[in-house]
Formats: sequence, C-alpha cells, structure tokens
Amino acid sequence: HTADHYDLSRFSGQHVVVVGGGQGALESAALLHENGATVDVVCRQSIRWLQSANTNIPPLLRALRAPKAGMGSGWLNLLLEKYPYIYQGLPRDTKDYVLTTRHGPAGSSWLKPRILNKVGLHEQVTIEKIEEVQGRARLTLSAGKTLDADHVMLGTGYRADVKRLSMLDSS
Repeated sequence: HTADHYDLSRFSGQHVVVVGGGQGALESAALLHENGATVDVVCRQSIRWLQSANTNIPPLLRALRAPKAGMGSGWLNLLLEKYPYIYQGLPRDTKDYVLTTRHGPAGSSWLKPRILNKVGLHEQVTIEKIEEVQGRARLTLSAGKTLDADHVMLGTGYRADVKRLSMLDSS
C-alpha cells in the first residue's frame, strides 16, 4: 500500500504500477516519477481533479460558492457535515452516487502538472489478472492491455475499523 512506503527513491529505475485514482495514489505516482521510476496508474473510474481556488474571486463570493466545512470546502461537504442523517435516509443508489461520483476519489489540482504526460494513465479499467512472469508482475487490464512491473503499489483507500483503535476500550 502507498502508506507502507516513505522513501520512494528505492524505486528509481524500476517500473511501478499504482492502483487507485485518489489523492494518495496520484501523489505517490508523482513522487515515484520524480524519484526516477517509470509509473503507470490504473483506476476503475476517470480521474477526477479538484478545482483550484480562484483567488481572483472576492472572499465573500468565494465563501458563498464553496463554504468551508470540516471535510473540505463546498456545499456538499457542508451538508454532509451539518445534516448527516439526511444523507443516511437517502436510497442506496443515491448514497453510492454521492460517495463514488460526487465525493469519491480525486486528485488536487496542483498534482496535474506533475502527473499529466509524465505518468501512464489507464482510466476506466480494472485489473483482470496479475501473474508472476520472470520475477515481475504482469497485469492484464480489462481493456486488453498488459503491463509488466517491478512493483505494484495499492493506493485504494482505507477501511476504518474502530476495533483496531487501541485507545478505546474493547467493549
């Protein structure tokens, strides 16, 4: 997982495939490239880039367009923070849409120039098979393409597990 690697310079000269399309995956891909690795990113959806703040807009208008919330700026974040039970009452399909399409994985706008035309992007594909071929990982993608890599790194997010928090009593 991307969280398991702090010094990406050890991948210099290697081909690394990063799986995922969110901030962690994209930032790791940029850092890997900047440390001399050849990098491909594979993700199930199109990469969604967050818009940068337009500093030419007066602060009041900017606050009206994208109010600040604990989860980040924007009306959706504010509504999810202030009225979570409205979200919980929505039909499953709507909740899935909100979490995966409207509030799902995304990359910060400042990463774009560090990724585009520097890292191979394979969007809207899944990995159908991974096998070892001559000591390397061979990934077969749903689009029919294969990638041979020295290392595969997952940037696929995290699952919260309250039971693993040692500061909480087990009960």
